[in-house]
This record gives sequence, structure tokens and C-alpha cells, in this order.
Amino acid sequence: MKEEHNYFETTFQQLLSARKEAFPGRLKIVADLMHQRVTEATDRGFLLNVWLSDGLDKHVNREARCLADLRLALTAVALEQFRAAHNNRYPAGLSELTPNYLVATLMDPFDGQPLRYRKQDDGYVLYSIGSDLKDDGGKRMNGKGGDIVFTVVTPPAP
Repeated sequence: MKEEHNYFETTFQQLLSARKEAFPGRLKIVADLMHQRVTEATDRGFLLNVWLSDGLDKHVNREARCLADLRLALTAVALEQFRAAHNNRYPAGLSELTPNYLVATLMDPFDGQPLRYRKQDDGYVLYSIGSDLKDDGGKRMNGKGGDIVFTVVTPPAP
């Protein structure tokens, strides 16, 4: 039991160390680490470790989701500030928000690319590709796939 306890402690310390990495690299590092440690624990018969470690990598995906939501919200606020200062007009691209409304264009934590933005006649679509790492063009999907989408539809001026 002591050997299994030490194995879990080592796994946990490695996980804490991996959390220091920035997104999106953190997603792959944690997934690879947990896969390797669970496989090794299974091979060594550390069933308690397998049970306790199973799913720990999913927490980093939730963290990335929360970070994407936060970055989408901050960008949406900057877009609205821009619109208020530019006669009800949204920018053509997110780069127009810097440096007056954002210090830098915010990145998608899932792939490290800028958040996606598409201006539309009546507003805009702003999104992250999400944990499936597939750009669905700003479409929400049922189930686990699909993008994390923030859509604004502005009413016509009176």
C-alpha cells in the first residue's frame, strides 16, 4: 500500500507541475501524463491509483472551457465598447480592438489561435473551437462537440 501511495503522490506532483504550462500546451501535456500514469498503474496492479486518477485530465479541459468563456466575455465587452465609440459599427477584425479596448487579441485556449470572430449584418459571432479541437464555423453542437459560441444580434436603429 505504501508503494501505491508513493506512486499517487508522484503522479499528483507531476500533475501540479504540468499545470504550470500555458494553454493549449497544458491540455496535451496533462492528457499524455495521465494516460501514461494510468497505464503504468494498471500494469503494476495499482488499482486504487487507476480509480483515483481516472478523469483527472478532464479537469484541465474544464479549466480551458472556463478560460475560453472568460476570454469570449472580455472580447465581447471590448467589441461593444468599440461599437459605442464608432457610430454603432463593429470592427472588421479583432485586431482593431488593440490597444484601445484590449491589450492584445485574446487567444483560444484550445489551439492557441486568436478567438474566431465573424461580423454579420445584424451583429457578430465570436467563438472558441472547444475541446473537440474542430472549427465548426461558430456552430453549437449537441453533445460534447461543437464550438463555444457567443453571438450578438443588434436590433435595428429606431
